[in-house]
Amino acid sequence: GEGAVTAIVGERDGCVVITRKDDAGRTTRTRTLPLLGDAAGVAAHDIDSLYNQPDGTTKTVKDKFGQDVTLTWVAGHGPYTSIFDFVERVDLAACNRKAIESLAMAGTFDSLGDIKREQFFCQNPDGLAGSEILVRYGNNYQNDKKNGQVSLFGDVLNSVIARPALPEPMNLWSDMDRLNREKEVVGIYISSHPLARYDFVFRYLVNTKSTEMTDDNLPNMDGKTFIVAGIASVKRTGISKRNQPYMIALIEDMYGKCEIPLFGDDYVNFSAYFAENSFVCVTGKVDHGKFGGPNLRRTIIKVEFLTDVLKHGMVKNVTFAVDLARLDDAMVEMFGDVLISNKRRPSEMSADTMPVVPAKFKIVDKNRHIDLALTSQTYSVELSGKLTKFIDDTEGAVALSVAM
Repeated sequence: GEGAVTAIVGERDGCVVITRKDDAGRTTRTRTLPLLGDAAGVAAHDIDSLYNQPDGTTKTVKDKFGQDVTLTWVAGHGPYTSIFDFVERVDLAACNRKAIESLAMAGTFDSLGDIKREQFFCQNPDGLAGSEILVRYGNNYQNDKKNGQVSLFGDVLNSVIARPALPEPMNLWSDMDRLNREKEVVGIYISSHPLARYDFVFRYLVNTKSTEMTDDNLPNMDGKTFIVAGIASVKRTGISKRNQPYMIALIEDMYGKCEIPLFGDDYVNFSAYFAENSFVCVTGKVDHGKFGGPNLRRTIIKVEFLTDVLKHGMVKNVTFAVDLARLDDAMVEMFGDVLISNKRRPSEMSADTMPVVPAKFKIVDKNRHIDLALTSQTYSVELSGKLTKFIDDTEGAVALSVAM
């Protein structure tokens, strides 16, 4: 929540405390962050003017009601060094356990390096979740620090509360589970997109975006074969007027969502593919149906799981067309990261490895108008998102052609 973000960033970099008195003479204080716009009736430029000033810097300004308010800059203490440093310093009243769990699901603490996302939610033998252990420790540490431990000689001692051990997860979240949790708390995927590893399929095989699969766009697709792919889900199921089951399935790609209606034989043949969060590729055609009716319709030809699309020998090989003028040591090193040795044993291939095909090369000398074709006997390439990222990173120096 907003309060949690204010507490976190305020503790790290600093925050502005807005102090005002109401009509009854009571003092109220509100914490806010600079660079986030107006807050508590105070103009953003007044708040921003205190950013990174010496700790305790104050100024008196008029709020939007014409009343005097005092702004005080409270300096932060630099970046957090660990998850324990975080709970020792952050305001745990504003950033409570639920907020910490939401931040963990969004990957906020990944950069700290000393805790996995799963550890916030798994339990120790006493049934305490990692997030609860951290909050309890943080509260105890801060209370100890606030109250102070006084020795017999009147000296204030440093806190001696030991940092607790956090439970280790039995299993790590899958990539899809992790991304779904990110989207659940933030509304978008953060660390990557679930379809990123299939970028090759979307770039070289898929020919239709989900946003093009609308009824209004059907006339522009008349007679064309469409291939659309993405994450499947079910919008609704039911029984038709003919007393037959039907399904309105959804496919979500990087651009949006589209509906795939399944009636009659299509329901029987394809409905099982649309289990929640399965990755599917739908091939079909826009026509007037087998009876040539007046209305355009989408006829489904086949449905495949994305993991199977490239495993049927569809792609025979790929050819890298390399601009000779831009071929240098750095590019050769980039090729080394994307090419796979043909000597690699099957045991070295992970279960998630995408299909591997032979790599061919064409060296292009644009000045002399010469193309030199080469075939590699020792290297192949994996048809994954890593390949398409490599092509993008060369910024036009390498073009890729695909042989089906």
